Amino acid sequence: MRTKKRMIPAVVVIAGSLGVLGITSPVNASATTATSTQQSAARTPSECDNYSWDVFGRVGWGVSFSAYGRDVELRNGRAFNHSFAAITAATYKTGDQVWADRSLQAMPSSVPTHFYDDNIVRNNGGWKQCGPFTRATSEQVMNWNTDTQHHFAVRACMRPNDGRPSVCGEWYVDRS
Repeated sequence: MRTKKRMIPAVVVIAGSLGVLGITSPVNASATTATSTQQSAARTPSECDNYSWDVFGRVGWGVSFSAYGRDVELRNGRAFNHSFAAITAATYKTGDQVWADRSLQAMPSSVPTHFYDDNIVRNNGGWKQCGPFTRATSEQVMNWNTDTQHHFAVRACMRPNDGRPSVCGEWYVDRS
């Protein structure tokens, strides 16, 4: 009888003229979830999408952000069109929570690449919440369905371990 092997997270850092990229996949096996006050369709790992190993890069602008002494990043896959949220290792504190939100429907081409207004996503069907997870990285969400050519809006969110309010970065639509 074959036994199922447990996946162990790995990180490979590639530094070059484009900056620093990491090849990684957040771990799925031991996710801890908690209730959220965010408007969303769900609060469990089942609202996350499938994993993909990929080369992930940090999304800039206001999409990745700093709050409460934490640096929070939306990391975007370069090949397989998935994103996840991360609190950098240098700023993560035990008990912090992180998650990724993703629109339920594709964003119209008239929507900018990055924006703060939740009403844009709300008026286009709302969003689902992948998490929260009490660790430094969330699970992945699909940011672009290449089969249907749908581009979803995604964002990174976090809640600090001391009970202060949750914070989210700008929404991001990957049209690359």
